[in-house]
Amino acid sequence: MTQGTKDEAKGKFHEVKGKVKEKIGRATNDPDLEGSGQDEKVAGKVQKKIGQVEKVFEKASLIVHGFTTHGLVRTCGSSTVTA
Repeated sequence: MTQGTKDEAKGKFHEVKGKVKEKIGRATNDPDLEGSGQDEKVAGKVQKKIGQVEKVFEKASLIVHGFTTHGLVRTCGSSTVTA
């Protein structure tokens, strides 16, 4: 499992956990729990988005790595030549 996938899954977990806390806080009239839930939900969304961005960079890295290891891109001096 890649780091991006892990962050995305952890973010989703915290987002859901935050939603549950928020709803329980509302139902029990506990503003501290509701606020804690809102904070955790937002943090989860941020972590999930970071995971999505990491996955994009991981794919780009694999593409670049694939081009260079399969001889599709060769460096000649200070310029790059594609074959």
